[in-house]
Order: sequence, then structure tokens, then C-alpha cells
Amino acid sequence: MSFIFTILDSFLEKINKEKNLLEKLSEFKKILKFKNQKDLKNGLTKFTEIPFDHVFLFMFDNGDTIKIFHTIGMKFNIDIYFYDSDKKFINKKLNCPPGIKEISSIFPCKYVLECRSRE
Repeated sequence: MSFIFTILDSFLEKINKEKNLLEKLSEFKKILKFKNQKDLKNGLTKFTEIPFDHVFLFMFDNGDTIKIFHTIGMKFNIDIYFYDSDKKFINKKLNCPPGIKEISSIFPCKYVLECRSRE
């Protein structure tokens, strides 16, 4: 049983070290917001490339569901950060290459950031 608590403690410690949504957004020069259904569905697939100092903020009406993203049709690797309704970090997927069918937030989220991967 202590092994499970060790893993859980390690996970919680890692999450607490991550920046909240506003802190993460402050790292970028330009923030593009996606709110409408079309933008939320298509995401970054319409871009052939994006600058490293741009971030895309997906804002969902419902923060009570697990969100699924993909990189099908994309032209570059991206980093994805997931945040809850309180703008607290919950998960991330780094260096996601084009062609991934399913990238899950794992936990319910309301906000998602996508940016070009530096890896």
C-alpha cells in the first residue's frame, strides 16, 4: 500500500510544481483564443507553422468533461497543457508529432493550451 502512496505523492508533487494557466500564458508574446465550435474542432490544423512565442488557448463552456485532442493534419510537433476550471494545471503532453489520433486530458478540463514544441 505504501508503494501506491509513494506514486501518488510523487504525482501530486509534480503537478504542484507546474505553472497555473495565467503564469503559463505570460511566457508567450501572442495569445490566440479559440471559443467557437469550429475553432475548437479544427485547432491548429489550418497552420503550416506557428512562431514559438505564440500560444493557442482553447476555452470550453463545460469544464466537467475529459477532453480529447489530436494532431491529424498538423505540420509540426506541439505541446499541450490542460487546466481545470480554476485554471490549475492538471496534465500535459509534450512534443506531440503530427498524426496522433487521441490525446486525452486524462482529467476533466476547461482550458487547453497548444504551442509549438521546442523539443
